[in-house]
Amino acid sequence: MLSGAAEVALENLEEQQAAAQGVSFFIAQGDDGADQCSYGNYSDHGINSGDNTASAYAVDVGGTDFMAQYNQDVHGIPISRYWSAKNQPGTLQSALSYIPEIPWNGSCASKLIYNDPVNGGYDGASGADGFCNSSYAKSNYFVDNAAGSGEASSCFTGKASIYGVVSGTCKGNPKPSWQAGVPGIPNDGVRDQPDIAFFAGYGTWGSLYVECLSDRAQGGTACTPYNDAILLGGGGTSFASPAMAGIQALIDQKHGRQGNINYVLYAIAAKQFKEQAKDACNASSVDGTLPAAGCVFNDITQGDNSIPCGENHKGKFYDCPAGTDRDLGVLTPTTKSTTLAYKAARGYDFPTGLGSLNAAKLFNAWP
Repeated sequence: MLSGAAEVALENLEEQQAAAQGVSFFIAQGDDGADQCSYGNYSDHGINSGDNTASAYAVDVGGTDFMAQYNQDVHGIPISRYWSAKNQPGTLQSALSYIPEIPWNGSCASKLIYNDPVNGGYDGASGADGFCNSSYAKSNYFVDNAAGSGEASSCFTGKASIYGVVSGTCKGNPKPSWQAGVPGIPNDGVRDQPDIAFFAGYGTWGSLYVECLSDRAQGGTACTPYNDAILLGGGGTSFASPAMAGIQALIDQKHGRQGNINYVLYAIAAKQFKEQAKDACNASSVDGTLPAAGCVFNDITQGDNSIPCGENHKGKFYDCPAGTDRDLGVLTPTTKSTTLAYKAARGYDFPTGLGSLNAAKLFNAWP
């Protein structure tokens, strides 16, 4: 959301001070696709990054989801290749291997969702015959802007002339020196977001985070296996960000406080893309191939963080060329009307940044 220059400056100062004191600061990139100012079930303010996540002193964490269900629906690869039908005793582990990943996107604008034959196998999302305007999408909660956020910094300084819309004197945070050396990083002169991504699925493809309600004052129970624990489900980058902070805590235990780790993350990623074969770290394989053993970053190459768009309360459309007063469109950069906002691709991309992490490989690769 556009929260004002004074608040943005204060948050940036706090994150700068944290980095100077050796504290690694992680922030959830957002859960609204490429429009962090949308208020309803679709984008109504155009593409914008949300100014309070664009600091160069924080690690922005986006979201991924598991690809197993999609691969079964579309490519016939059984889920049993990745998941056991039963949990292992004690640990309750059921994953059999690394599971291919895609950007977290639960909206009707996701190409993977509207192409899936289970959802009708639509050719597109917008227009009267598009998936977003179908009764199936509306009745099954796909008309939603729930997706991992990511885009170029847009209103880090200046003031919008239209509230919630990139306009007026809005300018993005200049690109930090460390955001370089990786294929796909845009030559746009501003801070791009997110930096990395982590699992954030909330059930669209059959996987989500399990929460345990343990506060007895709120009716909770002990969170131990095989008891009557009260379990809830959830997802989003607000789960992904603290998960990454937990990984960093393990690194800090070995190496001490690290401060702004973006310097290290981008350097490791640049090294990986120079040394590994072109598709060796592809994390979105449709034939079951997993990333190579030497990959620290799992490179998400399929999917997008596109969300539906429509008119706002004043009857205006922003970055929504296919939207009408009756039908939803798909969020699109205004200068490239045929390009979704945004697709995952090799290297850096707006839906997932550098990609997700192999935590053990990152721990061992840390300089």
